[in-house]
Amino acid sequence: NDTLSVTGTVTTPNATVTTSDIDFGDTPTGSASQQTVTVDNIGNATLRVGEPTLNGSNASEFGIVSGDQQLRVAPGSDEQIAVSFAPTSTEIKKANLTIVPTNDPDASNTTIQLTGSGATANASINTSIEFGDVERGETATEQVTVSNDGNATLNISRVVDPGVFNLSGLPEEIPANSE
Repeated sequence: NDTLSVTGTVTTPNATVTTSDIDFGDTPTGSASQQTVTVDNIGNATLRVGEPTLNGSNASEFGIVSGDQQLRVAPGSDEQIAVSFAPTSTEIKKANLTIVPTNDPDASNTTIQLTGSGATANASINTSIEFGDVERGETATEQVTVSNDGNATLNISRVVDPGVFNLSGLPEEIPANSE
């Protein structure tokens, strides 16, 4: 009888997700912000990750920008999944990003909670300005207050035809909740 000894090394992928829940904070409505989730393979075989999915009551406000197909992560490498938030209104929005490693025997699905709030500027201007009687060739000065009681920065890009008035000291931005 001959005895044959066989030795080998078991190769397995080992998935870790290095990003916890993501809070996009206040994002102006009509714009988008982006953050990334990193999937690491600390194993010694290629990791396969199924297509990531978004679900939840506000999933349509979030998007998968890249990494939206099945991923193959080489041993000792990582891959990024870029997620965006594009709010359409100012309420708090929530969704879940689910990542499914398909061939890591120890890994379970990873669910990352995504949250963010839509932000808008809300300008108000005191429109009651009284110059009184001003003689021709003289100048009178009155102050106009522009306030922003929204939760996003108010950007002032131009003033439309001030006519006979001269404007000065107008800032380009007014932070949220300030004058």
